[in-house]
Amino acid sequence: HALAGAGGLGAVVAAQASNTSNATTVAKLAGKVSADYVSINAQHGTDFQGKANSMMASALGFSGAQVNNTSKTTTLAELADNSQVAAEAFRLKAHSTVTKGTANADFTVRSASGGVLNGASGSSATTLDNDTSAVVGEDALITVAKANGQGTLNIAASNDIKAYDAVLLDTGGAIAVAVGASTIDVNRANAAVVLGAGALLQSDGKVSLESSTAADVVTQTQVKTYGLAGVPVGRSRSNINTANSVALNGARVASDDNVSVVAGANNTLSASAETYLWNKTAKPINTKPEAHGQITQNNTISIAATHLSTSGSADASEQQIARAAIAAVKDISLNAGAGRHVAHGYGSGTDLYREVVEDVAKFFGQDVSLDIKGGSTSDNSRSSDLVDGTLFAGTQHAQYLTVSADGKTVTQSNSMGYTTADGVSLADVYTAQINYLHDRYEAYKDTDADVAGGFLNDENILRALQA
Repeated sequence: HALAGAGGLGAVVAAQASNTSNATTVAKLAGKVSADYVSINAQHGTDFQGKANSMMASALGFSGAQVNNTSKTTTLAELADNSQVAAEAFRLKAHSTVTKGTANADFTVRSASGGVLNGASGSSATTLDNDTSAVVGEDALITVAKANGQGTLNIAASNDIKAYDAVLLDTGGAIAVAVGASTIDVNRANAAVVLGAGALLQSDGKVSLESSTAADVVTQTQVKTYGLAGVPVGRSRSNINTANSVALNGARVASDDNVSVVAGANNTLSASAETYLWNKTAKPINTKPEAHGQITQNNTISIAATHLSTSGSADASEQQIARAAIAAVKDISLNAGAGRHVAHGYGSGTDLYREVVEDVAKFFGQDVSLDIKGGSTSDNSRSSDLVDGTLFAGTQHAQYLTVSADGKTVTQSNSMGYTTADGVSLADVYTAQINYLHDRYEAYKDTDADVAGGFLNDENILRALQA
């Protein structure tokens, strides 16, 4: 926090504040581990704010206030190469948080001057770089199984950025010049989930792999000039660059439930920049207010062929399942998306004469705006899925049960279960099921011919067996 002030015939005063943060956080597990719950959790938080206030009053003078902030963060959660984990639940998480200021707070930079020939400048510049990764090393093995129920296997990398900034300049004199700028550039907000070559992740429950970024960036510049002649100049910029990825680099994921892979689809990004110029001088020299909001994001899922051996099974279907980079008994979901994203840039400028004309028009019932407009936006969001390997959903789609006439089981697939009951008439069971299917056919025949046809086909099959 910097504060400067001066007065007299001629004066130059400046206040400057700066913050620099460089941080690396690593949570890494290596070797063999067996436990009910295994969590590898790397989290880092950076919270900073710089303020500068410069005030000057003199016949000839210049007032300046400047704030510079730089933050670079690397966060890594890793299961090392060749490690082995057995658990009922497993979590690998990397999370990075960066906070600058608070929303709707006081101005970060204030610069004011007064006198005959005066100028004021104020600027606040912030740059942020985040690299956040959750990594499973090459040839690592993760086995999740729960005796009563299903285990969970979750791997995630995420960023959370909240950065707010506001600059105020106020200068007056016979000739007044004021220049203000507020910029926040998120140069990198990258989140990555990486599964190394030969890694095997197997679970009897759901598997979730996700990378995401949340960023709320707001900049604002206000510039005011008073006196005989004045030139207000203002610029604001809010910029977010993010890349979120999930990569299977020759790894394999197998689940007895669902597998979900998400890159960027749950992002929430907002880049807002606003600039306001007020020229209250007798001879205004106006400039166009600059305000730019920008979002650039690239979200990718890439799946390579597994490096694991598929030998040991002669069955073609089993070989195909064994070759799959992702194999699930239920569903496989790949979702590379842009999430919610809004870029906003708005600039507005006015002077005494424009305001007078607007007031006269309003007096006569006319809604007229003579503001000088500025502002621009850019929103470039890209997402892609690249699958060079094999995905196999429904690995246990073929189920069978063969029962002999005397009630003994002849053949049975691994996931096929059954119960027995005494004193049951097979004819009655057939009849009840046929009646049920016929009722379903009658219910749908006038509204959905395809569904009705399916029920009718099943009914006919049972009637043929009954005969």
